[in-house]
Amino acid sequence: MTNDEIKKAIWNIVGGAKVFVYTTADAQGNPHSRYMGALMIEDSVIYMATASCARKVQQIKGHPNGELLFASEEYKEVATISGESNIAESLELKKQFWQANPICKDYFSSYEAPEFTLIAFGPTTAEYLNLALQLEPFAVSLP
Repeated sequence: MTNDEIKKAIWNIVGGAKVFVYTTADAQGNPHSRYMGALMIEDSVIYMATASCARKVQQIKGHPNGELLFASEEYKEVATISGESNIAESLELKKQFWQANPICKDYFSSYEAPEFTLIAFGPTTAEYLNLALQLEPFAVSLP
């Protein structure tokens, strides 16, 4: 596979994800993984919703490096994306995310609620594994 084909496959998996895993590190460098369910992609940045009081918010502030893990619906393809996270403060981005992810209404009162927070994840590298093609992942730089 070419790098462009690998990148396309990765973004296809990400775009079709209903649930994915997001890993951050605490102050001691210990990893913490959790499932996530809502995302938005804008200019190769992956946005995720969380509560402002969530532990991951403090972890991001102390250690911005993180990792995302996505699998295709049939679990034959896996994408692992490394990058840097920060908290997105833009009310316009929050509104856009809110409109793209109606599930947010189940957890927050509005996109203007102070507890509604967006994580902006900037990808730097990724690995793509297609179990039908190989057992070792292909590595690429992103975006």
